[in-house]
Amino acid sequence: MNELNIDDLRGQDFDIYKGKSVTVMGFVCNKGKTEIFAKEIIFECPECSNKMRMQQTSDVIQKPKQCSCGRRGYFPIREIIKIDMGTFYITNPFSDTPRKIKVVVSGDGVTPLIWNEIRVGKKILVEGLLDLDLDKKHLKPYLRTEKVEIKGELSEEDKMNIIEKYVTNNFSITLDNLYQDMSDRCLIYPDIMSILEQLHRLRKIAYLPQLKQFIVLTKFDTNQIENNKQDKSKN
Repeated sequence: MNELNIDDLRGQDFDIYKGKSVTVMGFVCNKGKTEIFAKEIIFECPECSNKMRMQQTSDVIQKPKQCSCGRRGYFPIREIIKIDMGTFYITNPFSDTPRKIKVVVSGDGVTPLIWNEIRVGKKILVEGLLDLDLDKKHLKPYLRTEKVEIKGELSEEDKMNIIEKYVTNNFSITLDNLYQDMSDRCLIYPDIMSILEQLHRLRKIAYLPQLKQFIVLTKFDTNQIENNKQDKSKN
């Protein structure tokens, strides 16, 4: 089994691991919904009644170009084999610059028992095949699987450490930027606000309503920031 690291995963890995089973561990940062897709479409030749089965592996319907009898052109659809599929994204929230990878899950992975347990902040082990997705001319690796295992979730201490590390590595943070960056690190609005309040009570950060920014008290002086703001207003 090939174990891959999300932070190191690149498009060229597709050439190395194509068709091979890989495992990736990560935390869910975004979850989509389950939808019904065409897994296979059976076409029929109007001349010889030959049935042609076409596997569907992308958003574009794969159609037969020619029948074994030599006929080309239009072939009517006779049957569509459907499959339930869902998508979610996993990441390493402890990384300085988290990267996300899409997971496309089907089969047992989208049964209500498993799918309902896949939530933001859950630690997931994915075992599947590495594939490539064409997104606006960019090829992005993603995982196709029918097997996911839930290995735990972010603890309150983990969430605290993620936000504290983020704010202490920045001069100041606006709420809008903070929400976006924290969503990429598997944190949702209630968690963010609760932890910001804790950091404020611990005198590690302060909020400046006039500037709509948070500052780190261990690095910067609130009075100095306010004085700089007043100096700029005078100019």
